Amino acid sequence: MNKLTLEWAEAGQFKTQAISDQQLSKNPATVRIGRDASLCDVVLSDFTVSPLHAEIFFDPQQQCFYLRNLRDTNPPIVNGLLVPQGQVMLDEGTTIQLGAVELRVRSIALGQAGYAPTNYATQTTPPPYQPTVQATQYTQPPQNQNPVQPTMAVSPGAWQSAPPTPPPPTIPHPPTNYLPVRSNKLPLLLGVGFATLAAIGIGVSIASNSQRSPTTTQRPQTSCSAVIKGSIRSEPTSSKNNQLDVSGDQFTVTGKQTPGGWVELQLPNGFLGWSHRDVIGNSTEMDSCLRTNGVSVQTAEDIAPPPKPVEPVQQPPTSEDIAPPPKPLEPVQQPPTSEDIAPPPKPVEPVQQPPTSSTNQAQQAIEYSCQCVQDASEFADPSNAKAIGEPVITERTLQGEPCSVGRGGGFYQCSIR
Repeated sequence: MNKLTLEWAEAGQFKTQAISDQQLSKNPATVRIGRDASLCDVVLSDFTVSPLHAEIFFDPQQQCFYLRNLRDTNPPIVNGLLVPQGQVMLDEGTTIQLGAVELRVRSIALGQAGYAPTNYATQTTPPPYQPTVQATQYTQPPQNQNPVQPTMAVSPGAWQSAPPTPPPPTIPHPPTNYLPVRSNKLPLLLGVGFATLAAIGIGVSIASNSQRSPTTTQRPQTSCSAVIKGSIRSEPTSSKNNQLDVSGDQFTVTGKQTPGGWVELQLPNGFLGWSHRDVIGNSTEMDSCLRTNGVSVQTAEDIAPPPKPVEPVQQPPTSEDIAPPPKPLEPVQQPPTSEDIAPPPKPVEPVQQPPTSSTNQAQQAIEYSCQCVQDASEFADPSNAKAIGEPVITERTLQGEPCSVGRGGGFYQCSIR
């Protein structure tokens, strides 16, 4: 497992965050940094940080961590330089400024071969200087057998009255063993040692700062180039809005390609870009140049486009899904007003019709003439029935009623008069 540790100060608190190439993240294979907790794995609460600002990922081919910019209007600043597009390699001690928050790469640990910083100057601190002074054996100077007496110009009288010269003092012999002698040069030597150490420290700091200058992503340079007829992107995919604004149409290839046809390019600003073979005008000459120069092509993985959302299958509604129709609202009975109450209708007077002839006949009395005839059942032919007695005039019909005259009987046959 490969791990990178970030450290920064936020709201008066010192924070650290470890990032590995095997940890679970909101975006596979990358760890995103920003202000939105729903999109980012490392959340910075400062309002100057963009919701989705940058991301860190590990390149297994190059065995190093990279920082990729995800914002065009608020780009990160790496070691004092803006990173408007593309990606930048990270190293121990690299400073990353997102908005007003400054982060620092505290350490990088690689799981396979261990991490070696990029050309950082190292200096072993020498041990403190401890001078050793050894006393030499003291030897008595040789005695002068005939010491020279001082010559004085005096008068003869003064010579005779001058006192005798005293004998020379006796010098005692010092011990013959070795004694530690405190040298007066010790403070000077210590001062020179401390000055040397300070100079070495300043040199190490200068060398370290010079080595920590912004490092752009570099690949081994080749003499093969590609003529680009289309767009250059920051990642090997066209499913994202990752086009780069780069001037020129001919760029050096690094030898890194993907199975999907993406070719990595070394851009003039020191960053890396990707272009597809469909927009490379000299792809055949480029491949021939790589083979001729013996450049081993490195294979990188394509970035798959995001999956399309699955449309839900419409199921036919069931009896449980269909809501019953709402009950009709019963109208509220309002008390009638004087305007609502209609006046009673006026009685209709009958129209007088003039009398007709049929009406006059109906108003006249109808008279019937009824004749009693013998019962037709006594004769073979009913038409031969004989009338009995005189006809009877009446206002109602007696048709079919029995009648009797004398000894004979029968029934009435009536007709209108």
